[in-house]
Amino acid sequence: MKKNILILTAILLSIVAIDLVFGILIRSIEPYSYNQNNICAQQFNSDVLILGSSASVFDLSPNTIEEQLGLSCYCGGEGANGCLVAWARYNMCIQRHTPKMVIYCITPEYDYHLVDKGEFARNMNVLQDYFLRDSVVTEMFREFKTPQERIKLYSNMVRYNPSWVQTIVHAATQSKKNAKGHGSFYGTFTPFKIAPERSHGPYVSDTVKIQYLTRLFSDIKKRDITLFCVIPPVYYDTYDPEKYQPAYDLCHQLTIPIINHYYTECISGHPEYFFDSVHLNETGCQEYTLLLCQEILQILSANAIQ
Repeated sequence: MKKNILILTAILLSIVAIDLVFGILIRSIEPYSYNQNNICAQQFNSDVLILGSSASVFDLSPNTIEEQLGLSCYCGGEGANGCLVAWARYNMCIQRHTPKMVIYCITPEYDYHLVDKGEFARNMNVLQDYFLRDSVVTEMFREFKTPQERIKLYSNMVRYNPSWVQTIVHAATQSKKNAKGHGSFYGTFTPFKIAPERSHGPYVSDTVKIQYLTRLFSDIKKRDITLFCVIPPVYYDTYDPEKYQPAYDLCHQLTIPIINHYYTECISGHPEYFFDSVHLNETGCQEYTLLLCQEILQILSANAIQ
C-alpha cells in the first residue's frame, strides 16, 4: 500500500513538473511568435490598431494604411469574434503602447446581436493562453466560465492547448512576421445563381455584447484616441438599416464617425474583388483600404478646420 502511494505521488509530481516545464518553454518562445495575443500583449507599438471580426483581418490592409496615412498599423482582429476579444486585445495593447487611432469593423452578429448561448465560451477559447497572465482576460473568464472550467486552465497544457502549435510554428518559421495581423484571401467569387434577399429583422440585442462594445468605445474616447467605426463592403445589396441601428445609436451617443461602405458600387457587385459574398480578396482589400483611407483623411481634415 505504501509503495503504491509513493508510485502515485511520483507520477503526480512528474505530471506537475512536465506541465511547469511546458509552460516555461511556451512562454520563452512567445516573444518570437507572431500570433495575435502575443503581439498585442508583448510587442504592440503601432500608431493604428484595427479591431473586429474576420472583416478586420481580411478586408483592411495595414501596409496600405501605413502608406496612405503615414502611421504604423497592426490588426488585432479575430475571425468569428467581435467586441469581447477586441476588448481584451485592446487592453493588452494599451498596457504597452497607446495608439493614435483605432479602426473598428462592425459586425452585428459579433458586436451586439444575440446569436447562441455557446458563443461566449468560444470567444474565451481564443484568449485562454492569457488566463492568469492578463488581468482583463482573467476577469472575463471569471464572468463567462464556470469554476469547473476555470480550474482546468491552471494546467499549462490545457491553457495553451489552442495555441501552442501555432506559437512554435510561427517562432520556428517566422511566418506572418511582416503580415501585421493581416490575412489574405486569393481567388475570385462566383456569384450565386439566385441572389439572396435583403436582410430583415426582428433582431434580438445581446446586452452583454452591447455592454462590452460600449466599454471599448468609451475607453478609447476617454484616452483621446481617434476612433473610426467602419462597415466594409459585401457583394450583394442586402443592407437593412435596422440591423445596424444599434451601431449608429452608440456612435451617435459617443460622437464617433461611422463609415458605411456596406454596398459601394465601385466594389460591391464586382466578383473580381471578392473571395466570397462577405469577404474581399487581396485585390478588393487594397481597393477598399484606399477608399477608406481617403474618407478618413477627409474627416480628419474637416475636423482640423473646425
